[in-house]
Amino acid sequence: MTRSKNTVRCALVAFALTTGSATTHAQVTSETPFAMRDVELGITLDEFRTIPIPNDDDRYTDLQAACTLDDMPLARRIMGSSSDQALGIAECQWFSKDSLVPMMSASEHWINIGQGRGQPLFRFIESDGNMRLFEITFYANNQYHPAILDALSRGYGAPQDEAEPFITRAGGEFTSVTSIWDNGSSTITLTDRCRHLERYCLTYEHKALASQYDAIIEAQADEAASRI
Repeated sequence: MTRSKNTVRCALVAFALTTGSATTHAQVTSETPFAMRDVELGITLDEFRTIPIPNDDDRYTDLQAACTLDDMPLARRIMGSSSDQALGIAECQWFSKDSLVPMMSASEHWINIGQGRGQPLFRFIESDGNMRLFEITFYANNQYHPAILDALSRGYGAPQDEAEPFITRAGGEFTSVTSIWDNGSSTITLTDRCRHLERYCLTYEHKALASQYDAIIEAQADEAASRI
């Protein structure tokens, strides 16, 4: 999955403290990056491998992680960005077996985000001698968007919303809304109708590490521009 343009370009704002609510927490600037199901942005690849994989349904068994740096069959099934992998970006996914279809091999593992669902892709970049987690992305059924939006709003407060037109290939006109949470060191971006009428995108991004990634992409573009 490629990164959303909104993630790179949006000017993000801090949120006011919210009091008197049992379900809404204050949004404050923090040096601690966001975490997704206990996977915190900025951790090393080695630390990532030690984190227990969430299992939200007893039907899933044989939970395991695989990364593009690994020499194993599951690693070759990771549907990330081959061009980024060529630049040294490591991408990881969780896999599991479904006991309801025992004849199937391991497939991408579904986890819950609030009452929504998705299959996370974890992206690591080299920084100070370690591969560190700079981005977590989801791209799944848009039916889960309302539940994920509700969970994130309850946890981090009201987001900054940005609406843009979305036009299908058939010419249908809709509105796509991007919701953004910013805690100073990292961001969460949730977009409905993301690149597809029936898909959402959810991106957790570490600001400092993502800026390193952006610099690599910019240098690559500059090099390409010299070949004219």
